[in-house]
Amino acid sequence: MKSEIDRKISIGVFHYNDYFPDSKSKYAQMFSNQTSCVTIDQAMRRYIASNVKTLAPSTLREYKSSQRMICKAIGCELIANISTLELREWINTLTCSNKRINNILVPLRGMFKDFYADGIIERNPMDRIKNLSTSKHEPEPFTQDEISHITSVMNERIANMVNFAAWTGLRTGELFALKWQDIDFNRKTCRVNKSITRGTLKLSPKTDASVRDVELLPAALDVLAAQKRISFIANAEIWLQENGTNFTDDKQFRERPWQFALKKAGVRYRPPYQLRHTYASTLLSAGANPMWVAKQMGHADWGMIRKIYGKWLPQGDSELDRMAARLGQNKEYSTDSQRGATA
Repeated sequence: MKSEIDRKISIGVFHYNDYFPDSKSKYAQMFSNQTSCVTIDQAMRRYIASNVKTLAPSTLREYKSSQRMICKAIGCELIANISTLELREWINTLTCSNKRINNILVPLRGMFKDFYADGIIERNPMDRIKNLSTSKHEPEPFTQDEISHITSVMNERIANMVNFAAWTGLRTGELFALKWQDIDFNRKTCRVNKSITRGTLKLSPKTDASVRDVELLPAALDVLAAQKRISFIANAEIWLQENGTNFTDDKQFRERPWQFALKKAGVRYRPPYQLRHTYASTLLSAGANPMWVAKQMGHADWGMIRKIYGKWLPQGDSELDRMAARLGQNKEYSTDSQRGATA
Protein backbone atom coordinates (compact mmCIF):
# COMPACT_ATOMS: atom_id res chain seq x y z
CA MET A 1 0.00 0.00 0.00
CA LYS A 2 2.84 2.36 0.83
CA SER A 3 4.39 1.80 -2.60
CA GLU A 4 1.07 2.52 -4.27
CA ILE A 5 0.55 5.68 -2.21
CA ASP A 6 4.10 6.86 -2.96
CA ARG A 7 3.49 6.36 -6.68
CA LYS A 8 0.25 8.33 -6.63
CA ILE A 9 1.82 11.14 -4.59
CA SER A 10 4.70 11.32 -7.09
CA ILE A 11 2.32 11.92 -9.99
CA GLY A 12 -0.06 14.15 -8.05
CA VAL A 13 -3.13 11.94 -7.95
CA PHE A 14 -3.16 10.73 -4.34
CA HIS A 15 -6.58 10.90 -2.64
CA TYR A 16 -6.13 10.68 1.11
CA ASN A 17 -9.75 9.78 1.86
CA ASP A 18 -9.62 6.79 -0.49
CA TYR A 19 -7.17 5.09 1.85
CA PHE A 20 -8.13 6.60 5.24
CA PRO A 21 -11.87 7.36 5.05
CA ASP A 22 -12.38 7.47 8.84
CA SER A 23 -9.25 9.43 9.67
CA LYS A 24 -9.59 12.51 11.96
CA SER A 25 -6.04 13.57 11.20
CA LYS A 26 -5.20 17.03 9.94
CA TYR A 27 -4.22 15.34 6.67
CA ALA A 28 -7.80 14.25 6.08
CA GLN A 29 -8.94 17.83 5.69
CA MET A 30 -5.79 18.86 3.84
CA PHE A 31 -6.31 16.22 1.14
CA SER A 32 -10.10 15.90 1.21
CA ASN A 33 -10.70 18.04 -1.89
CA GLN A 34 -7.53 17.17 -3.77
CA THR A 35 -7.94 16.06 -7.35
CA SER A 36 -5.33 15.15 -9.91
CA CYS A 37 -2.95 18.04 -10.47
CA VAL A 38 -1.66 16.57 -13.73
CA THR A 39 -2.39 18.82 -16.69
CA ILE A 40 -3.26 17.61 -20.17
CA ASP A 41 0.07 18.97 -21.37
CA GLN A 42 1.98 16.91 -18.78
CA ALA A 43 -0.15 13.84 -19.43
CA MET A 44 0.32 14.05 -23.20
CA ARG A 45 4.10 14.34 -22.83
CA ARG A 46 4.19 11.30 -20.56
CA TYR A 47 1.91 9.30 -22.83
CA ILE A 48 3.94 9.96 -25.97
CA ALA A 49 7.24 9.36 -24.16
CA SER A 50 5.99 5.99 -22.93
CA ASN A 51 5.11 4.93 -26.49
CA VAL A 52 8.22 6.11 -28.34
CA LYS A 53 9.59 2.57 -28.76
CA THR A 54 6.36 1.20 -30.24
CA LEU A 55 5.45 3.99 -32.67
CA ALA A 56 6.68 4.21 -36.24
CA PRO A 57 8.67 7.43 -36.85
CA SER A 58 5.94 8.86 -39.07
CA THR A 59 3.28 8.07 -36.45
CA LEU A 60 5.42 9.63 -33.72
CA ARG A 61 5.64 12.84 -35.76
CA GLU A 62 1.86 12.84 -36.17
CA TYR A 63 1.41 12.35 -32.41
CA LYS A 64 3.76 15.24 -31.60
CA SER A 65 2.00 17.46 -34.13
CA SER A 66 -1.34 16.59 -32.51
CA GLN A 67 0.13 17.19 -29.06
CA ARG A 68 1.13 20.74 -30.01
CA MET A 69 -2.38 21.55 -31.25
CA ILE A 70 -4.04 19.98 -28.20
CA CYS A 71 -1.79 21.59 -25.62
CA LYS A 72 -1.94 25.01 -27.24
CA ALA A 73 -5.69 25.04 -26.65
CA ILE A 74 -6.34 22.95 -23.52
CA GLY A 75 -2.89 21.98 -22.23
CA CYS A 76 -3.33 23.81 -18.93
CA GLU A 77 -6.55 21.99 -18.07
CA LEU A 78 -6.35 19.28 -15.38
CA ILE A 79 -7.04 15.83 -16.79
CA ALA A 80 -9.25 15.02 -13.78
CA ASN A 81 -11.39 18.13 -14.24
CA ILE A 82 -11.96 18.48 -17.97
CA SER A 83 -15.40 17.37 -19.10
CA THR A 84 -16.74 15.73 -22.23
CA LEU A 85 -18.65 18.94 -22.96
CA GLU A 86 -15.47 21.03 -22.81
CA LEU A 87 -13.70 18.65 -25.17
CA ARG A 88 -16.60 18.80 -27.62
CA GLU A 89 -16.58 22.60 -27.50
CA TRP A 90 -12.86 22.60 -28.25
CA ILE A 91 -13.28 20.14 -31.13
CA ASN A 92 -15.94 22.42 -32.63
CA THR A 93 -13.38 25.25 -32.82
CA LEU A 94 -11.03 23.24 -35.04
CA THR A 95 -11.12 24.36 -38.68
CA CYS A 96 -9.22 21.47 -40.30
CA SER A 97 -10.86 18.54 -42.10
CA ASN A 98 -12.79 15.87 -40.22
CA LYS A 99 -10.13 13.33 -41.12
CA ARG A 100 -7.41 15.54 -39.63
CA ILE A 101 -9.49 16.13 -36.48
CA ASN A 102 -9.93 12.37 -36.03
CA ASN A 103 -6.16 11.94 -36.32
CA ILE A 104 -5.57 14.67 -33.74
CA LEU A 105 -7.87 12.85 -31.31
CA VAL A 106 -5.99 9.52 -31.59
CA PRO A 107 -3.23 10.28 -29.02
CA LEU A 108 -5.71 12.13 -26.80
CA ARG A 109 -7.92 9.03 -26.70
CA GLY A 110 -4.93 6.85 -25.91
CA MET A 111 -3.76 9.13 -23.13
CA PHE A 112 -7.14 9.28 -21.37
CA LYS A 113 -7.63 5.53 -21.79
CA ASP A 114 -4.28 4.74 -20.16
CA PHE A 115 -4.74 7.20 -17.27
CA TYR A 116 -8.21 5.82 -16.60
CA ALA A 117 -6.99 2.20 -16.69
CA ASP A 118 -4.23 3.07 -14.21
CA GLY A 119 -6.72 4.65 -11.81
CA ILE A 120 -5.20 8.10 -12.17
CA ILE A 121 -8.55 9.55 -13.25
CA GLU A 122 -12.00 8.32 -12.24
CA ARG A 123 -13.64 8.72 -15.64
CA ASN A 124 -12.63 8.91 -19.28
CA PRO A 125 -14.17 12.03 -20.88
CA MET A 126 -13.34 10.74 -24.38
CA ASP A 127 -15.55 7.67 -24.03
CA ARG A 128 -18.60 9.45 -25.41
CA ILE A 129 -16.80 11.37 -28.13
CA LYS A 130 -17.00 9.57 -31.47
CA ASN A 131 -14.95 10.15 -34.59
CA LEU A 132 -16.35 12.65 -37.05
CA SER A 133 -17.73 11.34 -40.31
CA THR A 134 -15.43 11.56 -43.31
CA SER A 135 -16.41 11.59 -46.96
CA LYS A 136 -15.49 8.55 -49.02
CA HIS A 137 -13.91 9.53 -52.32
CA GLU A 138 -14.77 7.33 -55.27
CA PRO A 139 -11.80 5.98 -57.22
CA GLU A 140 -11.05 8.07 -60.30
CA PRO A 141 -8.67 5.88 -62.30
CA PHE A 142 -6.79 7.12 -65.32
CA THR A 143 -7.44 5.76 -68.78
CA GLN A 144 -4.58 4.26 -70.75
CA ASP A 145 -4.70 7.28 -73.06
CA GLU A 146 -4.33 9.63 -70.09
CA ILE A 147 -1.35 7.63 -68.80
CA SER A 148 0.25 7.89 -72.24
CA HIS A 149 -0.28 11.65 -72.39
CA ILE A 150 1.13 12.14 -68.87
CA THR A 151 4.26 10.05 -69.39
CA SER A 152 4.95 11.61 -72.81
CA VAL A 153 5.82 14.94 -71.15
CA MET A 154 7.87 13.45 -68.30
CA ASN A 155 11.55 12.79 -67.75
CA GLU A 156 12.18 9.16 -68.79
CA ARG A 157 13.02 7.90 -65.32
CA ILE A 158 9.84 9.47 -63.88
CA ALA A 159 7.74 8.20 -66.79
CA ASN A 160 9.03 4.67 -66.19
CA MET A 161 8.03 4.86 -62.53
CA VAL A 162 4.52 6.10 -63.39
CA ASN A 163 4.01 3.30 -65.90
CA PHE A 164 5.28 0.73 -63.40
CA ALA A 165 2.89 2.06 -60.74
CA ALA A 166 -0.03 1.83 -63.17
CA TRP A 167 0.82 -1.82 -63.93
CA THR A 168 1.59 -3.00 -60.39
CA GLY A 169 -0.64 -1.01 -58.02
CA LEU A 170 2.22 -0.30 -55.57
CA ARG A 171 1.76 2.51 -53.08
CA THR A 172 4.03 5.54 -53.54
CA GLY A 173 6.18 4.74 -50.48
CA GLU A 174 6.56 1.15 -51.69
CA LEU A 175 7.74 2.36 -55.09
CA PHE A 176 10.36 4.63 -53.54
CA ALA A 177 11.79 1.79 -51.43
CA LEU A 178 11.87 -0.81 -54.20
CA LYS A 179 15.40 -2.06 -54.99
CA TRP A 180 16.68 -4.09 -57.92
CA GLN A 181 17.37 -6.97 -55.56
CA ASP A 182 13.62 -7.14 -54.89
CA ILE A 183 12.97 -8.10 -58.52
CA ASP A 184 13.00 -11.78 -59.46
CA PHE A 185 13.13 -11.81 -63.25
CA ASN A 186 12.94 -15.60 -63.39
CA ARG A 187 9.71 -15.79 -61.39
CA LYS A 188 8.50 -12.44 -62.80
CA THR A 189 7.76 -11.02 -59.35
CA CYS A 190 8.77 -8.11 -57.16
CA ARG A 191 9.05 -8.43 -53.39
CA VAL A 192 7.29 -5.64 -51.46
CA ASN A 193 8.46 -5.58 -47.84
CA LYS A 194 9.42 -1.99 -47.09
CA SER A 195 8.25 1.56 -47.58
CA ILE A 196 9.65 5.10 -47.41
CA THR A 197 7.52 7.73 -45.67
CA ARG A 198 8.75 11.26 -44.90
CA GLY A 199 12.36 10.27 -45.26
CA THR A 200 12.09 7.20 -43.03
CA LEU A 201 12.52 3.63 -44.28
CA LYS A 202 10.01 1.24 -42.76
CA LEU A 203 11.04 -2.39 -43.07
CA SER A 204 7.42 -3.52 -43.08
CA PRO A 205 4.77 -1.69 -45.10
CA LYS A 206 1.30 -0.60 -44.04
CA THR A 207 -0.11 -3.96 -42.86
CA ASP A 208 0.98 -7.60 -42.60
CA ALA A 209 -0.80 -8.34 -45.87
CA SER A 210 1.22 -5.56 -47.51
CA VAL A 211 4.29 -7.79 -47.40
CA ARG A 212 3.81 -9.65 -50.66
CA ASP A 213 5.22 -10.88 -53.94
CA VAL A 214 3.57 -9.01 -56.78
CA GLU A 215 3.33 -10.97 -60.02
CA LEU A 216 4.50 -8.73 -62.85
CA LEU A 217 2.53 -8.30 -66.05
CA PRO A 218 4.54 -8.09 -69.32
CA ALA A 219 3.94 -4.31 -69.41
CA ALA A 220 5.59 -3.95 -65.99
CA LEU A 221 8.54 -6.11 -67.07
CA ASP A 222 8.97 -3.96 -70.18
CA VAL A 223 9.20 -0.84 -67.99
CA LEU A 224 11.86 -2.49 -65.80
CA ALA A 225 13.85 -3.38 -68.93
CA ALA A 226 13.76 0.28 -69.98
CA GLN A 227 14.79 1.42 -66.49
CA LYS A 228 17.73 -0.99 -66.29
CA ARG A 229 20.10 1.24 -68.24
CA ILE A 230 19.27 4.15 -65.92
CA SER A 231 19.68 2.74 -62.41
CA PHE A 232 20.52 -0.99 -62.57
CA ILE A 233 24.31 -0.55 -62.37
CA ALA A 234 24.05 0.88 -58.83
CA ASN A 235 22.03 -2.19 -57.71
CA ALA A 236 20.12 0.02 -55.29
CA GLU A 237 16.77 1.86 -55.58
CA ILE A 238 15.07 1.39 -58.92
CA TRP A 239 13.21 4.69 -59.15
CA LEU A 240 15.09 7.98 -59.03
CA GLN A 241 14.25 11.66 -59.13
CA GLU A 242 14.89 13.77 -62.24
CA ASN A 243 18.28 14.77 -60.77
CA GLY A 244 19.24 11.14 -60.17
CA THR A 245 18.87 11.13 -56.37
CA ASN A 246 16.62 8.84 -54.33
CA PHE A 247 13.06 9.76 -53.39
CA THR A 248 12.60 10.34 -49.66
CA ASP A 249 9.15 11.93 -49.59
CA ASP A 250 6.08 11.78 -51.80
CA LYS A 251 6.09 15.59 -52.01
CA GLN A 252 9.22 15.34 -54.16
CA PHE A 253 7.12 13.51 -56.74
CA ARG A 254 3.68 15.00 -56.24
CA GLU A 255 4.52 18.72 -56.08
CA ARG A 256 6.85 18.97 -59.06
CA PRO A 257 6.95 16.31 -61.79
CA TRP A 258 3.42 14.97 -61.25
CA GLN A 259 1.47 18.24 -61.08
CA PHE A 260 3.57 19.77 -63.83
CA ALA A 261 3.07 16.79 -66.18
CA LEU A 262 -0.71 16.63 -65.71
CA LYS A 263 -1.06 20.34 -66.40
CA LYS A 264 1.17 20.17 -69.48
CA ALA A 265 -0.61 17.04 -70.78
CA GLY A 266 -4.03 18.62 -70.25
CA VAL A 267 -5.18 15.81 -67.96
CA ARG A 268 -7.57 16.57 -65.11
CA TYR A 269 -5.64 16.51 -61.83
CA ARG A 270 -5.92 13.48 -59.56
CA PRO A 271 -3.36 12.50 -56.91
CA PRO A 272 -0.73 9.83 -57.71
CA TYR A 273 -2.63 7.33 -55.53
CA GLN A 274 -5.13 7.06 -58.40
CA LEU A 275 -2.47 5.05 -60.25
CA ARG A 276 -3.17 2.29 -57.72
CA HIS A 277 -6.89 2.58 -58.49
CA THR A 278 -6.03 2.47 -62.18
CA TYR A 279 -4.29 -0.87 -61.74
CA ALA A 280 -7.16 -2.42 -59.79
CA SER A 281 -9.92 -1.19 -62.07
CA THR A 282 -8.01 -2.27 -65.19
CA LEU A 283 -7.55 -5.82 -63.90
CA LEU A 284 -11.12 -6.18 -62.64
CA SER A 285 -12.58 -4.81 -65.88
CA ALA A 286 -10.56 -7.46 -67.72
CA GLY A 287 -12.19 -10.17 -65.59
CA ALA A 288 -9.38 -10.84 -63.09
CA ASN A 289 -10.20 -12.92 -60.00
CA PRO A 290 -10.90 -10.40 -57.17
CA MET A 291 -9.00 -12.58 -54.67
CA TRP A 292 -5.91 -12.45 -56.88
CA VAL A 293 -6.24 -8.68 -57.28
CA ALA A 294 -6.53 -8.30 -53.49
CA LYS A 295 -3.34 -10.32 -53.00
CA GLN A 296 -1.52 -8.30 -55.66
CA MET A 297 -2.46 -5.05 -53.92
CA GLY A 298 -1.67 -6.18 -50.37
CA HIS A 299 -5.21 -6.52 -48.98
CA ALA A 300 -5.91 -9.21 -46.37
CA ASP A 301 -9.04 -10.33 -48.26
CA TRP A 302 -11.13 -9.24 -51.21
CA GLY A 303 -13.65 -7.37 -49.04
CA MET A 304 -11.88 -4.08 -49.72
CA ILE A 305 -11.84 -4.83 -53.44
CA ARG A 306 -15.60 -5.46 -53.39
CA LYS A 307 -16.24 -2.31 -51.36
CA ILE A 308 -14.06 0.10 -53.36
CA TYR A 309 -14.11 -1.35 -56.86
CA GLY A 310 -17.53 -2.99 -56.96
CA LYS A 311 -18.63 -1.21 -60.14
CA TRP A 312 -15.66 -2.62 -62.04
CA LEU A 313 -16.49 -6.21 -61.13
CA PRO A 314 -18.01 -8.15 -64.05
CA GLN A 315 -21.79 -8.29 -63.80
CA GLY A 316 -23.09 -11.78 -64.58
CA ASP A 317 -26.59 -13.15 -64.46
CA SER A 318 -28.85 -11.89 -61.70
CA GLU A 319 -29.54 -14.09 -58.69
CA LEU A 320 -33.14 -14.50 -59.93
CA ASP A 321 -31.92 -15.84 -63.29
CA ARG A 322 -29.52 -18.24 -61.61
CA MET A 323 -32.22 -19.59 -59.30
CA ALA A 324 -34.71 -19.96 -62.14
CA ALA A 325 -32.15 -21.92 -64.16
CA ARG A 326 -31.28 -24.14 -61.18
CA LEU A 327 -34.97 -24.90 -60.57
CA GLY A 328 -35.66 -25.61 -64.23
CA GLN A 329 -37.83 -22.53 -64.62
CA ASN A 330 -35.74 -20.58 -67.12
CA LYS A 331 -38.51 -20.00 -69.67
CA GLU A 332 -38.62 -17.27 -72.27
CA TYR A 333 -41.69 -15.05 -72.21
CA SER A 334 -42.80 -13.16 -75.29
CA THR A 335 -44.27 -9.70 -75.17
CA ASP A 336 -47.67 -11.12 -76.23
CA SER A 337 -47.71 -13.67 -73.40
CA GLN A 338 -46.83 -10.91 -70.93
CA ARG A 339 -49.76 -8.85 -72.20
CA GLY A 340 -52.07 -11.83 -71.82
CA ALA A 341 -50.88 -12.46 -68.30
CA THR A 342 -51.47 -8.81 -67.46
CA ALA A 343 -54.97 -8.93 -68.96
